[in-house]
Amino acid sequence: MTMHRLTFQEYRTLWDLISKKPFLTGFPLHLDIELSSKCNLRCENCFQNHIHSKRQNMEPDTYRQIIDEGVEEGLCALKLQSRGESLVHPNIIRNYNPKKGYSVTGSVTLI
Repeated sequence: MTMHRLTFQEYRTLWDLISKKPFLTGFPLHLDIELSSKCNLRCENCFQNHIHSKRQNMEPDTYRQIIDEGVEEGLCALKLQSRGESLVHPNIIRNYNPKKGYSVTGSVTLI
């Protein structure tokens, strides 16, 4: 069963309600995806300075699958970074489809 598409106001109202009293919605309202663990910054206080593993980009097919499944289930918002900067991913623009009805947040240092 697919959740109906929420307006931004409905999404924020539900987000506020869930933050006050947790309950199950059937699918997350918001997903955090690390599209890239690479970062264009070298902030002095960043924990990434102490991580020595290889930084890489998510495969485009994996990203598209996550988005398609999320939208089908009623995904309202998506954050495309946690420790990396998603805008360094070479396919970020090609993979974003605003017609799918989700909003995107992230760092804006490369805009």
